[in-house]
Amino acid sequence: MQSEQLIFGPPGCGKTYTLMEIIRKELEAGTPPDRIGFVSFSRKSIAEARDRAGNAFALQERDTPYFKTLHSMGFHWLGMKTDDIIGHYDLKQIGAAMGMSFDTRDVVDQDGLMQLSAKEGNKYLTLIQRSQMRMVPLEQEFNDVGDYNIKWPLLQKLDHVYTSYKQETGKYDFTDMIKLMVEQGRGPSLEVLIVDEAQDLTPLQWEQVKVLKKYANRVWYAGDDDQAIFRYTGVDVRHMLGICDNIRVLDQSYRVPKSVHDLSAKLAGRISQRQPKEWKSTDHEGSIHYHMDVHEIDMNDGSWTVMSRTMANLNKLGDQLQAAGILYKKNGRLSFDEDNLKAMHLWEDLQNGEFISPAEASKLYECLPKRGDAARVKWGMAKTLEECDPLKPLTHQALVDDHGLLANINMPSEDLLKLSQDEKQYLKAIKRRGGITADPAIKLSTIHRMKGGEDENIVLLTDMGFLPHRTLQESPDDEHRVFYTAVTRTKENLHIVDSESKYRYPL
Repeated sequence: MQSEQLIFGPPGCGKTYTLMEIIRKELEAGTPPDRIGFVSFSRKSIAEARDRAGNAFALQERDTPYFKTLHSMGFHWLGMKTDDIIGHYDLKQIGAAMGMSFDTRDVVDQDGLMQLSAKEGNKYLTLIQRSQMRMVPLEQEFNDVGDYNIKWPLLQKLDHVYTSYKQETGKYDFTDMIKLMVEQGRGPSLEVLIVDEAQDLTPLQWEQVKVLKKYANRVWYAGDDDQAIFRYTGVDVRHMLGICDNIRVLDQSYRVPKSVHDLSAKLAGRISQRQPKEWKSTDHEGSIHYHMDVHEIDMNDGSWTVMSRTMANLNKLGDQLQAAGILYKKNGRLSFDEDNLKAMHLWEDLQNGEFISPAEASKLYECLPKRGDAARVKWGMAKTLEECDPLKPLTHQALVDDHGLLANINMPSEDLLKLSQDEKQYLKAIKRRGGITADPAIKLSTIHRMKGGEDENIVLLTDMGFLPHRTLQESPDDEHRVFYTAVTRTKENLHIVDSESKYRYPL
């Protein structure tokens, strides 16, 4: 007889640890690792599960073939290949047929989440894919969205052209990976199925889970309905809340301090549709501070993440930090080009009399000017590095003598690289502040990108922009969950920057 349990994991309450303990007990009881399925919508969740299982149980990736995102599970089970998947070229062809423009990036990110875009084609295609993830007719999706800028005849036409193109070329998209597996109705034979981040699954993904659990004896679902913040992709948290009656609530947070726990409890109380749950904070008091301006906050010491509901606020703050010569990361990307940063470090190694490998020298050469008066390496000489013994160490003098390097060893890195004048000024300002590193103290992130993350100090901007504010009026639970998730990212101190904008979240 099949057993099922739903595990609610409030912020920092050790959800992943609990799932690893389930795996530990299964392995000790003799369950083969290749009969354990661990699925989620998120690559981050799967990567963490693989890392933890590898460290705790000495399992290699080949030992756990069914630790996969739901999209990847469908992709591999159906025998798809990378070339089978819709890409930039295909979108360009479809755009030409429709007279539409698409982003040069993918419509969905690596997790299959639909990315917001101002391009007309992406907006229409998002509706088509979301109707499939919600398992509703396209006309219902069109009516539910209520966007007067979307024209129904054009949406119907794109749906027809897009479907026809996939059929004619044998191409698939991320949604097809799931839909076709559901239609096939078969999956791997498992002893155990663990579904992580269950609050973020769409109705179609839940149908895929139903297929997977047909072949499993023991099933665990884990997540936190209070952190279900991806409804715009088609997520319906009611599926998680009604999945089974056997419920366990993890009740001790190892992250959230007392003061922030009290605030988070107030925000959770605003959510009308949720699983009631009691959980305890850490013994640490922590702190909450309120500010009128982010620049009032001294972020010189410790680790900091500034979170915003919208990218517009982050872009504005990023420009201000750059003008001040402060290095930062925004949604995981360094504010200074990382290839140039690597090249600078390699150049500093050469200046210090150290060796670099031919592969490292090739990376350095990619960033150097090769034409005109500013040339730092002779044109075409990068190819000579391909002929080197890959284990042969190279010095500055060897690169000059044999591989066309023109740069004097004393040349400052800001003069060495292909940098714009603004980049040079930014680099000099960063150096005046103490140097450049790949791991700066200040990070900027949207709340959605920070989900699952944490930091010592969190700065939360309450300005939320017009569209989220409209959602707050029409579907308030969605925004209550977003800001609940935001405040519970901190391990120590929470700084709330109150906005004067009328489009703000009341904290």
